[in-house]
Amino acid sequence: MQAEREELLRHLAELEKMTARLNDVTREALRRTRKVGSMLERGSSARGAISALVTADFRQRMSDCLSEYEDARRQVRVDLALLGRAEGMSVTELARQWGISRQLVARYLAVGKD
Repeated sequence: MQAEREELLRHLAELEKMTARLNDVTREALRRTRKVGSMLERGSSARGAISALVTADFRQRMSDCLSEYEDARRQVRVDLALLGRAEGMSVTELARQWGISRQLVARYLAVGKD
């Protein structure tokens, strides 16, 4: 059980880092969105608005960040399911706690055994 707890704590720290990174990227998206709104209010063209809102680099950074965040979040769910089972929780109880299906909990547990 201690190994499951340590793994969960390690992955929670990773999720915390990914959450902070996602926060930074979404703040940049908000800044860009406001800038485009202001540009359009001043009569800027669609061409100018598009280039200010989305660049290939920023779009890729946002996509990568979202993907990494989701991976980290999924790993924490797997670890929580494993720890819960190690502590005696049933699949049904885990599913109820999260508000998800028992089948999804079973998948988390199966992934965690690999």
